[in-house]
Amino acid sequence: MNVPEEEQTAFEIGVVVPKRSANEENEDCDCVGVLVDEFRKAGLIVERVQGIADEFIKLAAPLETLGRAAAELQLRKRTHIGMDLQFEWEEVQAFVRQPDGSLFSWCERFHCYHHLIYGIVNKSQSTVTLKFEGNEYHWKAGENIVQKLESEDFVKQVFPLHDEVKRKNLLKSWALHWWNLTNQPIDEIYSYFGTKIAIYFAFLGMFTQWMLFPAAFAIALQLIDFGSLRLLVLPVFFIGIILWAVIFSQFWKRKNSALLARFGLTAFYILSIQHFTRVCGKISVKLIKRENNETTEKRADSLVYKVFGLYFMQSYIGIFYHALLHRNFLTLRQVLIQRLLVSQVFENLLENTLPYLKYSYKKYRVRDKKKREKGSSTRKIQFTTRVEKEYMKSSYSASIGEELEDGLFDDFLELALQFGMIMMFACAFPLAFAFAALNNITEIKTDALKLLTMFKRPVPRAATTIGAWLNIFQDLFIFQFLIVLSICTNCALLVWLYDQEGNWSIEPGLAAILVMEHILLLIKFGVSRFVPEEPAWVRASRVKNATQAQDMCSKQLLRTICVGKKVFGVVREGERGE
Repeated sequence: MNVPEEEQTAFEIGVVVPKRSANEENEDCDCVGVLVDEFRKAGLIVERVQGIADEFIKLAAPLETLGRAAAELQLRKRTHIGMDLQFEWEEVQAFVRQPDGSLFSWCERFHCYHHLIYGIVNKSQSTVTLKFEGNEYHWKAGENIVQKLESEDFVKQVFPLHDEVKRKNLLKSWALHWWNLTNQPIDEIYSYFGTKIAIYFAFLGMFTQWMLFPAAFAIALQLIDFGSLRLLVLPVFFIGIILWAVIFSQFWKRKNSALLARFGLTAFYILSIQHFTRVCGKISVKLIKRENNETTEKRADSLVYKVFGLYFMQSYIGIFYHALLHRNFLTLRQVLIQRLLVSQVFENLLENTLPYLKYSYKKYRVRDKKKREKGSSTRKIQFTTRVEKEYMKSSYSASIGEELEDGLFDDFLELALQFGMIMMFACAFPLAFAFAALNNITEIKTDALKLLTMFKRPVPRAATTIGAWLNIFQDLFIFQFLIVLSICTNCALLVWLYDQEGNWSIEPGLAAILVMEHILLLIKFGVSRFVPEEPAWVRASRVKNATQAQDMCSKQLLRTICVGKKVFGVVREGERGE
């Protein structure tokens, strides 16, 4: 067997346990000592770190340990012939490596770690008594030691650790690299965070790049005096925006297919709305728990659809009132400015400052507790271990709770609502595209810094795509609903705008806009015929891999038939000899 080159081993999992008092002597069957020994027996590399308030066990795994865990999990991986086959460590050379050259993705490695950590059981026939500072824990035969200690609140948390080398490289080449505002190292992001986060940043980057065109167009409308042609400017802008959205959506489909192929995969008013929608989100979570969904991924997708519908209705009901019923365009522009500027700025400040405030408060509580234990002390307590600092950071979780969805829920939701707002009311406030483009450029960098510095390393989700958000951004919402709705709302806005100003009579203006609406709808449904959803190389690769797999299976079948025929012939000859 040709073993692959040993990959660089880094500590990727942290286990938090209580810190022993200084005046306590070592005792037999020490709980932490037994736990460390069991981790080592499982093939893990272990390092114990003493923090200020707790002790931390850092875990790493050699490549062979991960490989054998993947084989035990019957993990299916892509092979060089294009088929997904069950992983075998002895046939490791047959499997395709990740874009960064590693054998396993972050999601695969995390599941291997989980299998190793939660696969440690008491193989003896008797109960083992574990001791720690006068407390006893009875580890029964066949019982998992980590689950046992978690149930006793001895193991406080098992969480992913940042890989310092990769984290610093991403900070330098991505989060703090301001020269390329929208270009991002997607392969490195995928290798470090997983598919869902990589797809999010790929969409955000492409969306922002494409938005520069309508943003420039909108700024030109604001700065240039078109004189007598100004009545034609808004329809031209509207037509251009619809064509832009249709073509962007189709090219995003192509890019998403290529990525999956490469991976193998007022302020008080706004605050009230945000609070109300979070409450609705929590109600949706409770409703989801009562549904009979087969898997966690399906429960999460069901949650996304329900909560997104609530957010969509709550966010746009006031805007639709001003746009379609009240017909007050000045008020409509003010509401859009308020929602785009105040709401998004407030959200960005909140999502970037709140984790830091929580982190600072946790550090303050630990320092205050230690000072009380030691008595009055003027010496400042310093946190020197990185693993303890990571432990006190917040998890990357959704505002409605982290049981079914991670922090991507809020990030995708923000993008979806933004897209709907700038598209459906484009004629009322063209400059919204410029504000959105500026916000998204900032969002790329702040989200990158947030993931790399303010949160624990996110736990990778099992889903191979972005789940329900893939339908919302690709198949269902943008294609089948939102662009069509944008055509209708903007046509209605143009009718009422020109009728109010008295420059067009309503009859010819309405007829012209209705004709334009039908043409745009035909264009919208016709573009998909000319721009395939998959790049040619993806289709060619899939056909080639299928052909190779069929040839291999055919050859193996023929070889098996030949061997069976020879064996059958030998048996027949033996029967004749007898």
